[in-house]
Order: sequence, then structure tokens, then C-alpha cells
Amino acid sequence: MAQSIEDLEKLLGKEYLRGIRTETLKQLTLKYRFVRPRGAGGNASVFEVVRIGDDRSVAIKILRNGTDEKKCRFKREIEILVKYGSKVSGLMPIGEHAVDEHEHWYEMPITEPVFERLSKLPLPDRLKQSVDVVLSCAKTLSELHGLPDRISHRDIKPDNIHFNGKDVVIGDFGLVDVPELDNLTRSDVSLGPIFTMAPEMRRNPKIADGRKSDVYSLAKTLWMLV
Repeated sequence: MAQSIEDLEKLLGKEYLRGIRTETLKQLTLKYRFVRPRGAGGNASVFEVVRIGDDRSVAIKILRNGTDEKKCRFKREIEILVKYGSKVSGLMPIGEHAVDEHEHWYEMPITEPVFERLSKLPLPDRLKQSVDVVLSCAKTLSELHGLPDRISHRDIKPDNIHFNGKDVVIGDFGLVDVPELDNLTRSDVSLGPIFTMAPEMRRNPKIADGRKSDVYSLAKTLWMLV
């Protein structure tokens, strides 16, 4: 029997469901059994779920409060992960997904935030692991930057780096920049993670080189990890 909306509100908390269409939740309860919230950002909520078909535990990310710009960014995030997931190492794997006028969500593995794992290590091991994590991310970003599409992530920070088993993966491509596509960036609003944002992304992100800002943000990420 599918979980009701009332069941979900009690289990997950209304704050994680706020802004998600009731019809979207009803459709998802036919595919998944919701277990618990795993986090929420400015645009989406992430939940741990169990797939009804095979009882496999996975996570799903669902867009909240979908303005046209947010829908477009979420759609672009899915397109990038689908198109380059098998071509670029270190991207968050993506499973079943939906992106149309009303539905905006995708499935991904349950991962461990990098801070969560590194914080359990003694200092010498943490230092070494932090460097290894950043080197892995640098390889991923180098591959992205070197693509013909010249993709930049523009939201590099510890919260968007995860362990998928032993592998380091970068997630959350909601601010991704692809120069050949429509530019959704405004010139008068800073863009990126507040603690790792490059100076040019504060001044005028519309004309800033996202690839260079990724390098700056990755360096700040290393400082935060150690």
C-alpha cells in the first residue's frame, strides 16, 4: 500500500516537503517507499527511499518551488549528468529521472558526505585523505573543463563532494554553466557557495570564467577539509 501524504508529513517533516507538488509525491510513492530526509538546499530536497520493485535503497532529489529558472537549471543538471556520466569520471551517478512541465526529480545512489567520513579520521589520515579527495575532484573538473562544451560546475564546496563507496563524486550541478546554451546567470547577483566563491563570481558572474572559479573554489575546499 502506497504511503499517504499524511504519512509522509509525519515521517519526513513538512519543512522538507514544502514546495513539492502533492501529485509528484503521490506518483513517487508508487515507485518508492520514503524512509527519511537526507537534506535540503535552496531549490530541492533529498530523501532516502527504497525502490518498491527491488527493495534497493537509493536517494531521490526533488525540485521545490519550481520557478521557470529553477526548472531550467534542474533540467540542465539532469542533462549534464546523463550525457557525461559515462564519459567523465567522478560525476554523481544518476538513475531514473523525470523532467517535464510538472515533474522534476532524479534518482541517485546513497552517498556519504566527504566531511562526514573525513571527520572520523585521525589528523594525519585526514590530511592525506583530504588531498586525495581534492586531487580526484581536480581530475573530474579538468575533464569537464576540457570538453567541447567547456562545462564549469560553479558550486564547488565540501557539501557537494561525496563518497560513493570508495569513489569520490561531485554532485549538485544546479549552477552548471555551458557557454553554448542560454545563459541563466544575472550580472547583478553573486553566484556560488558563499564560503568558497571566487571574487569574480561576486562582482559579475555573468562574464566570469566558471572554469577558473572552479579552481579557486576547489582550493578553498581543500583549506576547509584540512
